[in-house]
Amino acid sequence: MKLYKRVCSFLLVVVMAVLMCMPVMAAQNNARNKYNVVFVTDESGSMKWTDPDKLRYEAIRRFVALMAQSGNSLGSVTFGEGILATQNVSPISGFEQKEVYVENMLGIPFSGYTNIGLGLLEAVKLLDEGADPANPSVIILLSDGNTDMATKEELQESLDQKAEAIELARQAGYQIYTISLNTD
Repeated sequence: MKLYKRVCSFLLVVVMAVLMCMPVMAAQNNARNKYNVVFVTDESGSMKWTDPDKLRYEAIRRFVALMAQSGNSLGSVTFGEGILATQNVSPISGFEQKEVYVENMLGIPFSGYTNIGLGLLEAVKLLDEGADPANPSVIILLSDGNTDMATKEELQESLDQKAEAIELARQAGYQIYTISLNTD
């Protein structure tokens, strides 16, 4: 369990290091190390076994704590079979706001299948509606597996949504990072 916690934390720190190394144009008001970030977290039923203690939220907490104290905007999408909860992308500053942001992600029960496409599409929508245009935008997906739905039709719909979300993110310049949690 300790190894899993360390690996999860390490992966988020690596993503943070990559973000800090991204070049930022002068036209972005020298917003170095300032980002719009949307966390997309899987709360499907399989997460009961792959991350029963919800250690992914501890990793998110550490990631958010490493961000600059002001100038960043955060949002979140929690999904299972459908969208379970969202937090709009909004500016966040100071330790207390960061803690409240992470706490608002907790307490959502595990739910059914894994609809990654819907989660990513919602993340793109949140960035389109609320991202600070002066900052680069990033989506960080934390999941234990592939899209998994009850029927072939629902599976195909989710896969189509995922392809659409990736294309929309590419067109908008949003980076998507995936953290695989305890998966084979």
